[in-house]
Amino acid sequence: MTNSTSKRWLLALCAAATLTAQAGDGTKASPLTPIEVQAQADALVAAGKSVFLTADLLGFGNSVPTPLAAAAERETSFIVGNAHYALVARAGNHMAEGLNDADNKHDLLLEGVFKKSGDSLIFHVARLENALHLTVGATGYASFWAGGNWTIPNERELQVVSASASAKSKGDFTYKVLAANTTVVGAGSAGYILQGRPGTYAVVLVDKDSNTGPGTTSLSAGVKGRSKAMKNRFAYKFVSTAERTGFVRGDGDGSTVMLDSPREVYTRLNDAAVSALLGTAATDLTFIPWKNKDHITGLTRLADDAPKAKGVFDLNGRRCDATRGLPAGVYIIDGTKTLVK
Repeated sequence: MTNSTSKRWLLALCAAATLTAQAGDGTKASPLTPIEVQAQADALVAAGKSVFLTADLLGFGNSVPTPLAAAAERETSFIVGNAHYALVARAGNHMAEGLNDADNKHDLLLEGVFKKSGDSLIFHVARLENALHLTVGATGYASFWAGGNWTIPNERELQVVSASASAKSKGDFTYKVLAANTTVVGAGSAGYILQGRPGTYAVVLVDKDSNTGPGTTSLSAGVKGRSKAMKNRFAYKFVSTAERTGFVRGDGDGSTVMLDSPREVYTRLNDAAVSALLGTAATDLTFIPWKNKDHITGLTRLADDAPKAKGVFDLNGRRCDATRGLPAGVYIIDGTKTLVK
């Protein structure tokens, strides 16, 4: 063998070794790529095991990149892949329709099982990450809605809250507070308020049933544009700023609210519910406060086994350097409310 031939063989072996080292093994830490799926399709089908795949969202249906239509079938098809290889993925409608409002379509992380339908390779998806995100602002609040069933795993310091109101309300909403790390929220028209430490959180679409349990809510979402109140009701939009957190009455004395995205939450209340929340003597009906501040995540325990947040925080969830030199007021020190004089 000549030196040049030996060098070519050596380069080929090095390239093969590099590709092998970089190849995904189907775990979450090392997901498969579309090219690897193409090369291993038969083996993946035969194994029948759940694997992870990283790919872009290319379109909806079997091949046409159009928005999802309301489907009578229990599953919806969408296309994932890259510039070199695309494949059909399928998921339950209550999960897949959350992709309609994806804020990211690149480098999605999908978990599922490969199967064959005739000669076609189908990836049946049970879990999808990186398509949706929510940002909790400096005030510790965010509104959120998704068209598919969703969860925010591993986030003990975040809570999902719904609220209801009626003529029987006594000066405040009735709140239902759930720990985000154990909650699967079902798709529908209901909106939710997220309470917790400021930051951006990954929302995961899952092919699981909701476990929020029974209950009613007065919060709605899933609409972009101008939403009208129902007859004999007034529309209020959720806002959270440094000055106030609560619901602002819409235009035309509450006849409509302008929603900038489907994520924004609003409520439609009748006159009796508004009076019950603000009091019959109230003259300013333009704002209904959100009073559930004691439940801001990271400042209170979410469950018996949830650790207390260590350190010093103000009531807006902002970390303070130390107790010395703090202005007088109430602070959260190692998870406990403390009055500093």
